[in-house]
This record gives sequence, structure tokens and C-alpha cells, in this order.
Amino acid sequence: MAIGLPDSLGVFKFQVSHQGNKIRTLSILQFNNAIIAPQYYAALKDFYSQLVEKQSEKIVLVKI
Repeated sequence: MAIGLPDSLGVFKFQVSHQGNKIRTLSILQFNNAIIAPQYYAALKDFYSQLVEKQSEKIVLVKI
């Protein structure tokens, strides 16, 4: 999964994978500008909301 900010200001990438009996999560948060202009604050708020929601999801293990 990937979530991007408008005008390539930043991106959040989240990946879950498994190998054998191990679960691996990879989370990358990248900003391309040090300062975000006020017109992007609403988008930034939504971006962080989605980021927190994704990282708060539970991983459900099912025995097959």
C-alpha cells in the first residue's frame, strides 16, 4: 500500500510479508520538502490520519 501527498511532497509505503514462521512489516515515510505550505495542511492531516489507521490495523493469524 502507498499513500502520496499532492505535488510529490511525500509518500508513505506500508508492506506486510511472511517467510516461513515470521511476519515482516515494512513502513517507509518520506517527505521531499522540509517545509509544507499552509494550502497542503488539509491534505497533510488526511495523510497522517490514513497513516495512523494503517499502522493501527491488527494482523490476524489463521491456522490452515
